[in-house]
Formats: sequence, structure tokens, C-alpha cells
Amino acid sequence: MNGSGHFFLHAFRLTNNPEYLNESIDVYRHMLQVRRAGWLHFSVFPVLISSLLSRFFLSNNRKDFDEVMQLFPLAATDTCTRVPNRFEVSYQWAQFARYSGHSSTSTAYKSAISLMQDTLAFAPTLEMQHRRLVSMRDYVERLPSDYASYQIHAGQLKEAIETLEQGRGLLWSELRGMRTSINQLVEWTLTWQRNLPLSIETSRC
Repeated sequence: MNGSGHFFLHAFRLTNNPEYLNESIDVYRHMLQVRRAGWLHFSVFPVLISSLLSRFFLSNNRKDFDEVMQLFPLAATDTCTRVPNRFEVSYQWAQFARYSGHSSTSTAYKSAISLMQDTLAFAPTLEMQHRRLVSMRDYVERLPSDYASYQIHAGQLKEAIETLEQGRGLLWSELRGMRTSINQLVEWTLTWQRNLPLSIETSRC
């Protein structure tokens, strides 16, 4: 079924025939209704959103736009997928909602901020935490300032300051956590070396 959706979408891109686009949207909608395929839903969200937006720009049908704005929060709260993926779609949701002046903009930003924190905080290893922080550096720097600028535009100056402080605090908290872990590793190594049996220490010299 997923293959047929891609087929119709590809056919639309080649021919610009809206009938193919309609067929692809119907296929993807049906896939989201199959509960047993919950693990597959997150891969459907982006292509369905893209298809609906394409049709919206062609026909200016408000229903397609409204459906897109319903799909973004569903994707952002899809617990069958990884938190980093949900964070990325939340950030896209926030950007699109703000650009279009949608009422969900503030909710989208809050979701993105929360998922950004979870993405960094719940990495299973220090190495993965470091990789995520490096790969998300632009997000970590941009997201709080983007949200703060939106709040300033809305006249929420106190909230904007809190958002910026929250973003800065998150970054420094992650950096401190990494430094503490490294210090603990060094301390553990020195302790381990001090407790080595004499025979091992001698053979090492």
C-alpha cells in the first residue's frame, strides 16, 4: 500500500495531473487508519503533509491546510517513533504554523522545546549524547531565539526572556553534564591504577 502511494505521488510529479495526487492522498490517509500499522505511521506523516500542501497550493482548499495542521501534532506525539524524529517534525510544525499565522504556533514551539530537552537528556550513552548535541547545535541555538522572537512580536516580553534563559540553561546543563562525566572517568581511572596489584605495576614498567 505504501508503494502505491509513492507511485501515485511520483506520477503526479511527472505529469502534474491532480488525479494522481488525489489518489496518493487517499492511500496515505487509509494507511493512517490501519491501527496495526502504527509503527509505519510516522513515515506516512511527512509525505501526506507534503501531498496535502501541494494540493492546497493548487486549489487553495482550506480543508487541506486544516488537515495538515492536524497531522503535525499527531506526528509530534507519535510514541511509536524516536524522540529525535518527533523533535524535528515539531520544529517544522512551529515554523510552518508561525509562517501561516496559525493558532497552534505557541503549542508547536512548546512541543519542540520539550522534545529538544528529551532528545538531549535521554541519550543512552555519553557518546550518543555528545553526537546529538553536535548534530542539533543549530536547533539548540535557533529554536529558543525563534520562539522568543515570536513571543516578543506577540507582546510577551517576560515569556521571551524566560525562553531565552531556558535555552541557555539547557545548553550549559548538557555541557556541564559531559564535563562531569569526563572528570568522573578520569577519577575512576586514577583510582583503578592506584589499586592495581604490585605485580601488574611492575610488569608495566
